[in-house]
Amino acid sequence: MSDLTRKSLHEVIHDPISGARPKGGVNSEGDIPSFGGENITMMGGIEFYPVKKVRSDFFDGMKRGHLRDLDVLINKDGANTGKSAIYRNSPYERACINEHLFILRGLDGHLNQIYLHYLLQSPGVRKTLETKITGSAQPGLNSSFCQNFPIEIVPLPEQKKIASILASVDDVIGNTQRQIDKLQDLKKATMNELLTKGIGHTEFKDSKLGRIPKSWKTGRFGQFITLQRGHDLPVQDRRKGDIPIYGSNGIVGYHNKTQIEAGGVVTGRSGSIGDVYFEKSNYWALNTTLYVKDFHENDKEFVSYFLKYFQLERFSTGTGVPTLNRNDVHNQVIAFPDFQEQLAICEVMASIISPLGNLEKKLNQTQSLKKSLMQDLLTGKVRVKVN
Repeated sequence: MSDLTRKSLHEVIHDPISGARPKGGVNSEGDIPSFGGENITMMGGIEFYPVKKVRSDFFDGMKRGHLRDLDVLINKDGANTGKSAIYRNSPYERACINEHLFILRGLDGHLNQIYLHYLLQSPGVRKTLETKITGSAQPGLNSSFCQNFPIEIVPLPEQKKIASILASVDDVIGNTQRQIDKLQDLKKATMNELLTKGIGHTEFKDSKLGRIPKSWKTGRFGQFITLQRGHDLPVQDRRKGDIPIYGSNGIVGYHNKTQIEAGGVVTGRSGSIGDVYFEKSNYWALNTTLYVKDFHENDKEFVSYFLKYFQLERFSTGTGVPTLNRNDVHNQVIAFPDFQEQLAICEVMASIISPLGNLEKKLNQTQSLKKSLMQDLLTGKVRVKVN
């Protein structure tokens, strides 16, 4: 096929439409949703809740800015200038935009709205869009940004086919993400339940921590778990290798030298305090972070769950870069179940984490597929047949 057409964006869309807000801004008395840049996600979606609202009389008096199904929205100013999304599947009958967004509508017979949405997400068009952003202190797009904006588009029937393909992939991504969110909520609730009430207990006792199972032991954190600071590994040692190096922000590199045996539990001591990493089978190394030096005959996997639940960030100090002092943590009073119950708790958690991992893998694969399809279909590299 050779009917790939080169156009300027302004030739195939109406002039960008901006919105407005009442003097004094929105307030709790409003009843019509008014969307702004904060409602557009970095992934090209729209957050319908929470949303600011305007009064009906203001909405009715707006000369422009009323939303229609399949409107393409683009953030016109601020730090996230250029973010775009498509307005669809809205729970609202009536809605509008404020002055920080543009509505983009393709010309009938020239540009499909869903195709336009994906076109604005494609790397080549994104690169052009960035050249249209002006200003450094307050970056923004003006209403003429569509002028001299080169794009290449396929015929309208093919646009609709491409839009359908990409939308179906997005549906899979959205459904998978919702399943992940539900399992994440279940994981959090289950962990909280198991680490405070245990499994199958009928007898409880009062403690400094509140009501806990009668068979659980209480004591200082350091009696159950001993934390140790790791060793600093210079940047030049963080070269390509087989051993993951854990730092305050997770894995910060790989190398082939220092190895710590499998079954290690690591957590940050500054920066991302509270993030916990459990290397069940691999050898690992660490930077200036904390690791569990002594599990005191407790199950290692259970300890990793407990540390996530315990929220170590509560004990960080400092204003610039908060730091965790392990001695402060060691003196905290905690409650622990016996070893057999620890194993049972891990088994319950695994029943949630295993399908969660499969869903996250599926999500990553589908997102990669979408990226590949966009690169092929929106550039005309691969053409689709229209029945």
